[in-house]
Amino acid sequence: MKAVVYDRYGGPDRLRIEETATPSPGPGEVLIEVKSAGLNSYDWRNLNAKPWPVRAMGQGLFRPKNRILGSDVAGVVKAVGDGVDSFRPGNAVLACLEGNGAGGLAAGGLAQFVVAKPGGLAMIPAGLSFDQAAAIPMAGGTALTAVDLVANRPMGKLRGITKPGGVIAVVGFWSLRRLAGVGLAGLRKKAPKRVVMVITDNKNAAYLRTLGQMVAAGQITPVLDQSYPFSQVKEAFTHLGSYHAGGKITVQVGTA
Repeated sequence: MKAVVYDRYGGPDRLRIEETATPSPGPGEVLIEVKSAGLNSYDWRNLNAKPWPVRAMGQGLFRPKNRILGSDVAGVVKAVGDGVDSFRPGNAVLACLEGNGAGGLAAGGLAQFVVAKPGGLAMIPAGLSFDQAAAIPMAGGTALTAVDLVANRPMGKLRGITKPGGVIAVVGFWSLRRLAGVGLAGLRKKAPKRVVMVITDNKNAAYLRTLGQMVAAGQITPVLDQSYPFSQVKEAFTHLGSYHAGGKITVQVGTA
């Protein structure tokens, strides 16, 4: 199969498409033919390994252990392993691949096939395209539990718009300075404006099903900024790293 791989940390220029072995599902696993992969800032941080704690969290100190990035996918079930009865070949599914890679990280989505656990899968709602479905898992799960916050505003500005007694819920961090600022703010127990770090379980199938039901009912709609063909994955990551996307960025792996 074709996959997007990298062997050194850095920018999008580190990425390349190469032939790799097609995985096979083991007991309790599902093989998905990937049609579209959704990109997240999570993928950008793992590509660059910045801030440096990313390396210590399982990605590897000097070289990436997870050579294939990609945290969210939408596609079609091709085969299931022993013990899987909740999905069958032909099912159109969306999945968050947290726990799929080394160190428990999300990985493997930027490939024509990926093996995943049923607990991180859900059926794609009727009428939703693969691109729209791939935009849901990680961002949707975070929004469902943390009001869709992005940790890219200075703490001082957040405090300035928060009423006394309010809570500032921060999702993720992009620098050591940011992490330290959130940590110090969180220690101020007597402060009138509390700060908490939110950690979400985006591979929770119940979250994915809830999001699917909300989409089907018209309560939410996945917003896409741009979808790139597989051959333009470098351009997709360049756009992702600009932090100017007005919605989700996806890669059409099915065009490989």
